[in-house]
Amino acid sequence: MFEKIAVFFRGKEARILLPLALFGVVLLLFAGRMSASGAQSSAEESSPLAAYEDRLEEQLRLLCGSMEGVGRCRVMIRCAGEAKRTFSGGKVVYEEVPEVVGVTVVCEGGDRASVRAALTEAITALFGIGANRVSVRKME
Repeated sequence: MFEKIAVFFRGKEARILLPLALFGVVLLLFAGRMSASGAQSSAEESSPLAAYEDRLEEQLRLLCGSMEGVGRCRVMIRCAGEAKRTFSGGKVVYEEVPEVVGVTVVCEGGDRASVRAALTEAITALFGIGANRVSVRKME
């Protein structure tokens, strides 16, 4: 049996087919990885909930950054539910937004109690959530 395989690999066909087969295997492996990561990132990017959270995070980051004692900051918001819109005559007549269930702010100045209190107060009032759902931390 090994002799038949050895004879095959000495022939002209093997010199052409073997590199093509290896190229095909590499191409399939590469394409599989690209499609898997592409499907995941496109699903994350196209999610209405993720887009809503991103918009809220950017607005809150700008708001927090403008408060006294807060330097650079990063914000993360988690929501529950789905964004829903009802249209009538091409206009939005009703919009249901997801509920904010948690907010984390990491900022320069987050180690000072006055800054933590001011940020927590602003966030709880803005989103109507309890202070236990807000975390303010110092940025390194």
